[in-house]
Amino acid sequence: MGKKREITIAIISLMILALIMLLILVFSILLGELLDSIHTFSYGYYITYIILGLSIGISTGFGYVISKRLFDAMFDK
Repeated sequence: MGKKREITIAIISLMILALIMLLILVFSILLGELLDSIHTFSYGYYITYIILGLSIGISTGFGYVISKRLFDAMFDK
């Protein structure tokens, strides 16, 4: 019973991570289009790096949760 629960939590975490990454992608595209329309090119690069750092941080956090759950399920008897 413990293995199924851990694997289910890992799969749900992976789906949540994919959804968050998709939302960040859409947000960054919309923000880039907005900044291009008002001709602020200097701030666009900074915001792109901030969004990139945010997505790396979120991916790292969810990756830790997913790997911890899978290793717990693998070594649980």
